[in-house]
Amino acid sequence: MKNPLLRKAKLKDITEILKIEKKVFKEPWSLYSFLMELKTPFNYFVVLEINRKIIGYLIAREHEESYHLMNIAIDKEYQGMGYGKFLLNDLIQKAKGEGKKFIFLEVRVSNLKAIKFYEKMGFKRKRILKGYYGFKEDGYEYVLHIFED
Repeated sequence: MKNPLLRKAKLKDITEILKIEKKVFKEPWSLYSFLMELKTPFNYFVVLEINRKIIGYLIAREHEESYHLMNIAIDKEYQGMGYGKFLLNDLIQKAKGEGKKFIFLEVRVSNLKAIKFYEKMGFKRKRILKGYYGFKEDGYEYVLHIFED
């Protein structure tokens, strides 16, 4: 893994973020969605760079006791090199440092690559979310417990 730089996302990054989003997801987020996430005060929105090139990003919404992982993506040509793990570990360490109890996320039942990744990172399937992705597909909710009561 080359020396990655993690930094807060900026408005000027959205074009590159959208390019990655469209390459990685079959139903990508819209420009509007990213702009709203950038403006949301309780979000953790970071980009991952190598040699000043954005290769990935992570968006998590902060709650009182948790973080909700909204979106995470690594450009296809950089997948499988540990960058996704790097991004998610950063969020996990941030959550631990802030005393959060858990991180949760939703994932399509058909996204086996993501499911394998989350399970490898210690997330546990909590429940099925019927019709979560419209009438087309169900989702799973996954949770990573950081601190127990």
